[in-house]
Amino acid sequence: MSLRIKAVLSWFLFVGAVKAGEHSELEDGVALKEYGIGILFSKVPDYRGTKHINQFILPFPYIIYRGKVLDVDDEGVKGIIYKSDNLELDLGYAGTIPVLSKNIAAREGMKDLDPTAQVGPQLKILHLDRPNLKIETRMPVRVVASFGAKKIAYQGWVFDPYVLVELKTKARNFNLSWSHFFGPIFADQDFHGYYYNVEAPDATSTRPVYHARTGYSGYKYTSSFNGWRGRWGYGAFFRYDSMRSAVFRDSPLVETQVNLTGGIGLIYLFYSESKF
Repeated sequence: MSLRIKAVLSWFLFVGAVKAGEHSELEDGVALKEYGIGILFSKVPDYRGTKHINQFILPFPYIIYRGKVLDVDDEGVKGIIYKSDNLELDLGYAGTIPVLSKNIAAREGMKDLDPTAQVGPQLKILHLDRPNLKIETRMPVRVVASFGAKKIAYQGWVFDPYVLVELKTKARNFNLSWSHFFGPIFADQDFHGYYYNVEAPDATSTRPVYHARTGYSGYKYTSSFNGWRGRWGYGAFFRYDSMRSAVFRDSPLVETQVNLTGGIGLIYLFYSESKF
């Protein structure tokens, strides 16, 4: 999820999450409610395939609420539709940041792109769940819309299934977790076109007309690490994004076929049902 969009969603949901969680209980020692504040430093590209990198120093509210219908955690905001021991179907959200064409050489003279919001179902299949190891397959399908000052527009769909491997351990007074995410990305021509199409009015001698197709968008690998000690949480993540075999890789708006993203963060908890 986009850092800005996640922060905004978290603020809007804070009061609702507190009210909805008034009668929550602990499950197997896992906190159903945690509230705090954090700060994140991150480097994120405008979109996959651009060389321009945004640097964020972003304060954000940290909210954990694990309910029967609403789930707010470090993956984002989810509405739970169905849940069993090995399967879960939820309604998830994601988003992307706005793109300023003046920052990107390949887009010089083109219009800016509005931020997008994505929503859709996600199926989770649990393969292994042990105290120190979790393996899960997740298959989110999301519809995409862009949000401008004057209009909201449909921008296609995205399907990005991935495998999650999570390792947990304890070292002295630290609770440590190391997660790995790996999977392909697929999207339709509308979503690809939003970022990679070049229409006739924008064409130049070095930027020919281009229309993207539906299909494979490349793959991503993300590794994240976090640790907790008392009220303090520490985290870092790294993401490798490849577009080497993507159907849009020959677009003149693709400046690089590999993006590297990373960030570090610090969280302070005001309240936790299990930690204190």
